[in-house]
Amino acid sequence: MKNMTLDRNAKQYILEAISNEGYDNSKELKTDAEKLQFLFDTFNSEYGWRVKQMGQYKAFEEWLQGLPSSFNIDFENYR
Repeated sequence: MKNMTLDRNAKQYILEAISNEGYDNSKELKTDAEKLQFLFDTFNSEYGWRVKQMGQYKAFEEWLQGLPSSFNIDFENYR
């Protein structure tokens, strides 16, 4: 039960971190599917070239480490 709550909280955190603010697309992201599609499209647009070099998962991991503006996650560089 505890893991289900943690998974639900993590999913909610991730979905709330996705934002198209500052992008040309002014459409409001209303559903989870729209948010995930926006994030996927943005990743492919900005970093698709890297997928060919290292694969989708490693490229996505590297892209997230660059703190993309479409995915506003908390970070602290001293931890």
